[in-house]
Amino acid sequence: MVHIEERIRFDETAPVRETIAQEGALRVVLFCLAAGQEISRHTAAATVLMQVVTGEGVLVSGDERHDASTGDLLAVPPLVPHAMKAGSGPFAVLATIVSTAG
Repeated sequence: MVHIEERIRFDETAPVRETIAQEGALRVVLFCLAAGQEISRHTAAATVLMQVVTGEGVLVSGDERHDASTGDLLAVPPLVPHAMKAGSGPFAVLATIVSTAG
C-alpha cells in the first residue's frame, strides 16, 4: 500500500516524477510541480488518467485546456497530446497509464 500524500515532494528547480507502481500494462506516476512548473505536451501510446492530488493548475488534452484542482480527473485517449502546468502554488498529479499494446 502506498499513501500518496506521503510521497509528495516539490523541487523549485524542476518537476519531480516518481513511479509509484508498475505492473504489466499499468504504470502509476506521481508528478509534483512547484508554482509555474510544467510538463510539456507529449503523447503516449496508452490511455492516461490524470488525477489532481493537491493544488490548482491546468491539465491539457489535445486542444482542450482544463482548469483543475484537488480531486479532478481527466482521461486522455492514446496518442492525444497532453500536458500539465502548476498554477501559483504547488500542484501534484497522479497519472495512471494503461497500455493496450500487447
